[in-house]
Amino acid sequence: MIIWYLLLLVLVGFAIVVFVGAPYVPIFRVDIESLFDKAKLKRGDRLIELGCGDGRVLIAAAERGIKADGYELNPILALIAYLRTIRYRQLVRVYWGDFWKVDLSQYDIAFTFLITRFMPKLERWLGQQKHPIVLISYVFTLPHKKPAARTRNGYIYRFDGSVSAR
Repeated sequence: MIIWYLLLLVLVGFAIVVFVGAPYVPIFRVDIESLFDKAKLKRGDRLIELGCGDGRVLIAAAERGIKADGYELNPILALIAYLRTIRYRQLVRVYWGDFWKVDLSQYDIAFTFLITRFMPKLERWLGQQKHPIVLISYVFTLPHKKPAARTRNGYIYRFDGSVSAR
């Protein structure tokens, strides 16, 4: 009987996030590295991952000496990301929560793998920041902003910190 409850918990954890966020789809390591290289990430940068899934982007960031925080709505994935990043605890923190409520002022880079319907909201949110921030978006584009660079599967956007009207 307990197995059924655990299975239900897992299913609910993944199903709810589909309605309020993006479904979990893993990112290829080669794509992470390519995007980090193209965005010119360097040791000492601060990165926030908006929906950290299983933590693979956080691990790649930590291996480059980048401090990284990940936010994840799915409690199961947040736990997996936390467990996978324990050895990088000096550089990585994982939070179970809604990234839309986070103060971005301490971050240089935001990494995301959101779906199309959230990209306009993300563009508005980043455009309202009062400090420069780089967005690395895996697969999906922002609707009104032209990317500063791109890779095979990703886009890099630069927000200069001047609050836009959009």
